[in-house]
Amino acid sequence: MQRIRFFETATKRFSLIVSKKAQPMSTSTPKTLHPIVLNDKEKQITTTLQDYTKYYNTNIANDKDIQPIELRITGGWVRDKLLGKESHDIDIGIDHISGLEFVTGLKEYLDRQTEDISGTGKITTSLTGIHKIKKNPEKSKHLETCTTHLLGNDIDFVNLRSEKYTEDSRIPTIKAGSPKEDAYRRDATLNSLFFNLRTMQVEDLTGRGLQDLKDGILRTPLEPEKTFLDDPLRCLRMIRFASNFNFIIDKAAMEAMDRKEIRVALDRKISRERIGSEFRKIILGKNPIYGLSLLNTVEFYNIFGFGEKEMGEEKVVKPVNMDERAMNSLISDGIKASLSDIVASLPVIKDFVFDHSGAYNRLKSLFGEPFRNDLSTLAFYCSLILNKWNNETVIQTDDYRSEEKTTGKKRKGKKVKPTSAAHLIVLQGLKMPMKDANLISLIVSGMEEFGIRFRDYKNMSRSEIALKLIIPYGENWRLNLLVLFILRNFKHMELIEDTSNSIEEFLEMCEKLDLGVCL
Repeated sequence: MQRIRFFETATKRFSLIVSKKAQPMSTSTPKTLHPIVLNDKEKQITTTLQDYTKYYNTNIANDKDIQPIELRITGGWVRDKLLGKESHDIDIGIDHISGLEFVTGLKEYLDRQTEDISGTGKITTSLTGIHKIKKNPEKSKHLETCTTHLLGNDIDFVNLRSEKYTEDSRIPTIKAGSPKEDAYRRDATLNSLFFNLRTMQVEDLTGRGLQDLKDGILRTPLEPEKTFLDDPLRCLRMIRFASNFNFIIDKAAMEAMDRKEIRVALDRKISRERIGSEFRKIILGKNPIYGLSLLNTVEFYNIFGFGEKEMGEEKVVKPVNMDERAMNSLISDGIKASLSDIVASLPVIKDFVFDHSGAYNRLKSLFGEPFRNDLSTLAFYCSLILNKWNNETVIQTDDYRSEEKTTGKKRKGKKVKPTSAAHLIVLQGLKMPMKDANLISLIVSGMEEFGIRFRDYKNMSRSEIALKLIIPYGENWRLNLLVLFILRNFKHMELIEDTSNSIEEFLEMCEKLDLGVCL
């Protein structure tokens, strides 16, 4: 009877997940909003900024007959504080002058203060490291940002801005704007809240931010398609917020994300570093499965590509052992199937194991492996997402076709060796570190052979088990074993009891043979 109920639950969950364009399930509940209370470090920072703003308005703006400035903390810090969470992500919006001009003046002001009290023993406020991030409209970076280190915090300073669209262009004209204009051009209403450093009050200039934050709803201040086409990374940010805070994305935003035009813009306009950074935050967040379900719903499979289509890149990736149609199918249909398996089946598999009280204790311990550190978490989910690549290899070369068309001459490129497809996706497509790519590639590329060896473990000697199933994976052999267990159940859920027993028996044998010393 227990097995029948288990499969009824699994079937129901799967049908809900894979139903066409269904909004992934969320248990979002109304949030309690808290008054913003500054900690000691934030009080120091805001006091320093207030003091310089008063100095600027009195001694510079007034003398030169130019507009005074007003500072606001924008975005994530305000959201997190209202939710009762601490945040170190302080972004300052400035009107009328650039971030670089403000920070340069602030540094001169603080340096003069240091000189004035030199030798008195008083504590001074220091500002170090001024870095300007230039604008790049082709990459959806429309205004330059100035970053500096103040009182132990990295703080971004940027102009408030407005965006104007023309009828024949999706790329907006950007100029300095009013606080309200800046609020409306942001990715979500609950991220458009400001904290005014003059009034020390929250400003909800869209009129919907506070209520949407309270309700846990992500919606764009303006028409969502324009919002996402301007900066397609906003789609991934919205998915990250939804999964990390258990928010719901409103219907209009979900429908806009699901447009092919948005997926193409994400692939070509946004750097793979920015894409990889958002994906990493989704996986390391509180509810990665919810995040993956949202990615699946809007069909963002191209983020798991090779990154060769990024604007400015001229790379060609070709498969070694399959045709290009099959390779493209793995990037789309293969990723879709894997995400569907993770979302629909992974929670059910875990429930099956943990619902057996007193049984599968060793197998239960395996489920802690993905959470030993960030690398283990990323390797676990990426191995499941990319598992259908198996041991497929690809060759990446420079694209000389445009030159050949122009000159009529063929040009030889460097001779390159085949590389694991999974390795290239992680390293170049998601821009993860080499150690991440190495581990994920080791698991994905070797999983088929590992599974074949595992079937025969009962006939192996102690040394054979160590050499074939443990040592090649080092300290991650248990993580590798967990991935095998999950993938076997994805393929044959009806055999989950047999598979669970097999893994439990193997782990018991490893204990008896004291195979931990092999590491």
